[in-house]
Amino acid sequence: MANKGKRNKSSRRSGATGSRNPQVAAGELTKVERLLKVMGEVVAAVQDAVLEMPGPAGLPVVFDVQILMRGVNSVKAVCVLLEQDHWEHALGVTRQLFELLVNMEYMATLTDREKAVEEYRQFGLLQFFQMKQREITYEEKTGRTPNSVVKGVVEYHLANSFNSFLGKPKKNGDVSWVPSWSRKNIRDLAEASPDSMRSHQYEQLFKIWSEQAHATPGALLMGLINSEGEDWLNDALVADEHEMIQTCSMTFMLFISLWASLPAAPGIPRDVVRWLRTVMQVVGAPEFDLLPGYRIEESGQ
Repeated sequence: MANKGKRNKSSRRSGATGSRNPQVAAGELTKVERLLKVMGEVVAAVQDAVLEMPGPAGLPVVFDVQILMRGVNSVKAVCVLLEQDHWEHALGVTRQLFELLVNMEYMATLTDREKAVEEYRQFGLLQFFQMKQREITYEEKTGRTPNSVVKGVVEYHLANSFNSFLGKPKKNGDVSWVPSWSRKNIRDLAEASPDSMRSHQYEQLFKIWSEQAHATPGALLMGLINSEGEDWLNDALVADEHEMIQTCSMTFMLFISLWASLPAAPGIPRDVVRWLRTVMQVVGAPEFDLLPGYRIEESGQ
């Protein structure tokens, strides 16, 4: 049974020769393969553009490039998982990409972006010290002795260096912290986005697909219901194609929007028009030349 499942997954990825879809002729790519091809071109374009950037760079440029590279690494991870048909695991990476995007979109609405970048960096430093504090606590609870110098430094900075991020004290008197550098959660940021689609995408990623991200019983429900019949495994794999297309296309759209939200990052190449058209054709959405607000590199015109 396991070998049969592996053979069917392989044939579906190979597209033309092994496809169960009679509309896919020999030599043609499947819908998923067409999307993955576009994603590969996006990754290559980002990497080439970053390598061509002049140096040295200040914090605003370094920040935007770091965000861009984190985003493109997410795209690469999604592609690796989708190539093996693991769309349900790719969703967690897509959610991370969404979180990056709504943070950057919110940052773009602020009057002083450089100040916001510094706030973002300071909150990251707070999270670093919180992580070290948890490590020290774990060491103590497991009978080990933490480094006293490190413990002292961590306690000092948590007590003195991040007062702007303090929340309301807990009922027991313990310190609490604001939820993020922006003082907003992801849903708040999605609703604050200038793009009205963010709220809908939040619903898709954090509610509709939540069962898959957390591997709840609902994630296995359809497989358990449709587990009768000799070909049940292949039927389940074929049924995943729709979710794979949705995951891939959403990842693409989120990343391109993230790229566009980073003013100090390299401009988006004019290939984006072709990429967008291909994605729209695959998902069956209306075609358009360019999403509003996209900053196209001058050299590509």
